[in-house]
This record gives sequence, structure tokens and C-alpha cells, in this order.
Amino acid sequence: MNGIEKNLKKIRLLKNISLKEASKLLGMSVNAISKYEKGEIVPNSKKIIEFANAYNVKTIDLIKVYKLPKMKFTSLEKVHRYID
Repeated sequence: MNGIEKNLKKIRLLKNISLKEASKLLGMSVNAISKYEKGEIVPNSKKIIEFANAYNVKTIDLIKVYKLPKMKFTSLEKVHRYID
């Protein structure tokens, strides 16, 4: 998975576009759009532009992959300090 599939679905849902509406906007089947959103099909540059135009977003919004830094969590124990 490259992250594009997550962005395709996230943006479609944020824009309140159903799969059926997206199908009409893009001129492709609901099944095909679903495969793009699941990562079963990777869109080429032309398809990315088509999705961006249909969803009225910038292409970078579809291809940008957000990586969260790895974080190390420790327990929050009270530290007692005694002052002499």
C-alpha cells in the first residue's frame, strides 16, 4: 500500500461523495473505485488527476503520505525527591 488508497477514500468521504456519485463523476464503475480505495489497483498519474478534478482537490492531497513519528511511551509514575 502506498497511502494513495487511504487518501482517495478519506477525501471522498470528507466531500460527502458516495461511491455511486463518484462513479458518475469519474465515469467508472463503483467496483473500480472501490478497488482503487482498497489499493487493489494503483492509479497512474492520469487517474490521479481525474480523481483530483472530480473531488475538487489538488493532486498533492491524493498522493501525500503522512507518516507519524515513532513515539516511545513510558509510564507516568510519580517521582519522589527528598531534599535533605
